[in-house]
Amino acid sequence: MSGIRIIGLGKALPSRIVTNDDLSRVVETSDEWIRTRTGIRERRIARENLPKPLRTEHGPEDDMENPETCTALAAGAARQALQDAGADPADIGLVIAATMSPDSFSPSVACSVQEALGLPSGIPAFDVNAACSGFVYAMTVADAVMREMHIACALVIGADAVTSLIDFTDRGTCVLFGDGAGAAVVKMDEDSSFAGVLGASGKRSALSIPVGGHMLMDGRDVFRFAVTVVPKILAELEQKTGISCRDIDQIVCHQANDRIIEHIRRKLELPGEKFFRNLQHYGNTCAASIPVALTEMKEQGLLGPGTRIFCAGFGAGLAWGGLYLEW
Repeated sequence: MSGIRIIGLGKALPSRIVTNDDLSRVVETSDEWIRTRTGIRERRIARENLPKPLRTEHGPEDDMENPETCTALAAGAARQALQDAGADPADIGLVIAATMSPDSFSPSVACSVQEALGLPSGIPAFDVNAACSGFVYAMTVADAVMREMHIACALVIGADAVTSLIDFTDRGTCVLFGDGAGAAVVKMDEDSSFAGVLGASGKRSALSIPVGGHMLMDGRDVFRFAVTVVPKILAELEQKTGISCRDIDQIVCHQANDRIIEHIRRKLELPGEKFFRNLQHYGNTCAASIPVALTEMKEQGLLGPGTRIFCAGFGAGLAWGGLYLEW
């Protein structure tokens, strides 16, 4: 189980907070309707993606010097992670960005971050797309690549400006999502314990985004999938690590819906304080969800020497995965 360890974390979020009341002026909904069904109270939306009724109230919407694109958010989170790690850009030997909403098909978000941060030329840099499981996939891939290529330090990013893919007339999806990025600087550490589990089933009908189109989702189907697969992820992590969920310090689920997390908590008969939640502030930020949560946990003093965490990601693909992380 030896492997990578996170030594730095960072996040970047759009400046505009969009409340449930704000969205009620865009689509037929209400604060009560959204809160009772999802637990979400507000989210961040990139200025480039704001629906028209909200754009006129955002003064710097034409501020091209401070874009809030997927790449810009990814770079911002990465800078903060490097600073938190006390790492120099020259230390980075690999960049992996998890996203399903890149600004362009090419160059990749990872390559764009490589340029923006002045990371070394010649190192591998690429994107992975596993939707809301993206950061989990990227961390597991980073562990394998670092071992194979003898890379000491890497940058792993989860970033999505997913509201660019949302139909703001569809209240079944538009109320759920927000934009953001989270990043981790990881190093190879043979004294550290790390484990990853990955899976996919290829069920397109539950959640999909056709090329040039908007997100399509069967909410009930996704709920059933999530509450079934997350306990399986956690059971696999228990088996691989020999650590039970009751003995783990924190469980960080993908921040999709509070009902999903609460259903899982009750099913596993675990206390609420074991499940970190910040979705009330950000909604579903897809690949950014878990690294943003980890960053906020560090900011709140929840991560320290010896802290042990299970992470569980799930989403479109359908894809899922889990991580065991140790501080």
